[in-house]
Amino acid sequence: MNRIYNLICGNGTCDHRTGACVCASGWRGPRCDRSCPEGRWGYECANACRCHNGGECKPETGEGEGLGADGLRSLRGGEMMTCC
Repeated sequence: MNRIYNLICGNGTCDHRTGACVCASGWRGPRCDRSCPEGRWGYECANACRCHNGGECKPETGEGEGLGADGLRSLRGGEMMTCC
């Protein structure tokens, strides 16, 4: 039965007390089937990406994706960084 609930919850797990899905970092929606919107990351997409040059970050970790416009690779989520 646990596997059925996890299939319904996609990128999350089922809270067996409430029956609601608890989404993994970077995912949202009643079935955890939607990625965070652009510019957001983390649990419940609560964190803003903090990239220089208007870059994007990974919705799961907040890390910058790839190389920035100036050729520098981003380092960590949560800090101002250069990302593409």
